[in-house]
Formats: sequence, structure tokens, C-alpha cells
Amino acid sequence: MASDMKKINILNVSREELAATLLENCSFAKSYHPMEIFRWIYRKNVLDFSLMSNISKSLRLYLDDHFEFKESTLEKVYVDKIDNTKNSS
Repeated sequence: MASDMKKINILNVSREELAATLLENCSFAKSYHPMEIFRWIYRKNVLDFSLMSNISKSLRLYLDDHFEFKESTLEKVYVDKIDNTKNSS
């Protein structure tokens, strides 16, 4: 992967968005791959593409080059002074 390309946080991508990205940009991706990838991430809690054993090695390498696992962080929490409700940004 070129160093100027930014990896996409796969945890912020829907299954539909992943499917569209893979099918458009990865010639060896199949329509069932996004479901398999999401099973690994959200059912098996695997956050390492190299451990996704039922995904082809070429697709795992593609995923590693273009996606990353980065947890979202909460930047600020605002507490309403009147009713103590919380909002984040």
C-alpha cells in the first residue's frame, strides 16, 4: 500500500459499505466475504485479519493494507446543568 493512503477504520464501516468497497476495489472478493469478516469481528471478537482462517490469504493481505482496527474514542461529554443529561461529541 502506498504510504500516502490512509487506512479505513473497519469498526466504523457497515457491512454494506464493506461489501461495496471490496466488490469495487478487490477483484478476488466474493459477495459472502463481508459477512464472514463481520462474523470474525463481532461474533468471535477477532481484531487481526491474519487470524481469519476461512478468508483467503490474498484477501487478508488486502484487508490489512486497506483497513485497520481502531477503537472510537469519546472526545468530550457535556452535562446539562438543569437535568444532568449527558451529550458527547
